[in-house]
Amino acid sequence: MSLLDNEGRDRAVEFFGDLIRSIETIGKGPEVAGLGLDEIEQIRDDQQVDSLPFYYEEFLRRMGRCAGQFLIGTDAFYPGLMGIKSDALELLAESGASHLMAANSIVFAIHQGYQVYWLESERGDDPPVAMYQEGGAELQARWESFSAFLIDQSSRDLALARGQ
Repeated sequence: MSLLDNEGRDRAVEFFGDLIRSIETIGKGPEVAGLGLDEIEQIRDDQQVDSLPFYYEEFLRRMGRCAGQFLIGTDAFYPGLMGIKSDALELLAESGASHLMAANSIVFAIHQGYQVYWLESERGDDPPVAMYQEGGAELQARWESFSAFLIDQSSRDLALARGQ
């Protein structure tokens, strides 16, 4: 359940509108497409959590199926993200790094099978993001929020798509 007031929800909706517009300026790749409530519920069930953070749920609603050139090569979209929490837990266990991810974390992406991204808690509307890379003993990267991760990643992905 979201703790955001109407103004906070409006800011989140505006954030995703701006993100989608920046993705669409590239004009390459498939169109941005979101998910319906049933598909979002399947993801919540698959993650074995009671609720999803508002920003992640809005991400899924607006671009959970496809986001153009954004996050290309990363399993972050439905249906490919189904089962990734168990895959992530297996990768962390094989690397002796299970202690890095809490049980209530929400795994939202795996990049090329060796980098795992998760929301550090199902609590809060825009929780911190952690990233683990196979073979390491510690986290490879951390962002203060899901929105900060999206801003950082979109800047990188869009620069690559533009050939910069």
